[in-house]
Amino acid sequence: LDYFPNHTREICNWNFIEELLDEYEYIIVLGYRNIYHECAKHEKIYLFSSSDLEYNSRYVKESISKLIERTNDIYLSVDMDVVSPAEFDSVSFPIIGGINFTCLLYFIEWIFSVGQILFCDIVEYNPLVGGDNAIMFYQFVTRLLKIQEGNLKDDEK
Repeated sequence: LDYFPNHTREICNWNFIEELLDEYEYIIVLGYRNIYHECAKHEKIYLFSSSDLEYNSRYVKESISKLIERTNDIYLSVDMDVVSPAEFDSVSFPIIGGINFTCLLYFIEWIFSVGQILFCDIVEYNPLVGGDNAIMFYQFVTRLLKIQEGNLKDDEK
């Protein structure tokens, strides 16, 4: 998770979410892996792991629906660590397990369809490690933009 409280350095990937806490009522993170880290506990940050997305989708949808009912002031952070390294290994810290792109895109499309997400980021793509995943990442980002704009055609779903 890119959240370490009380940082004293300039903004970078590992402290970016702390900078967002004053700007947004809630932050949803798809792709969190280390659920035992002390920084994982913050009342404004809602973390969903690859296991949550794959095996407990009802919990994910209910939790996010409740947030969206309370406010439209939501920031979405998509951590590429959530994707299985067998499918996408260009991340700084690949972890065994993970979901496929289809599952991740399903949740992102659902989130955009049920509420207004003000901003979204995609973190942890690292082209310096893993295989040559640039085309796959480009396709992923392009699809996210189409989802956000509501321009996804039926044959692309």
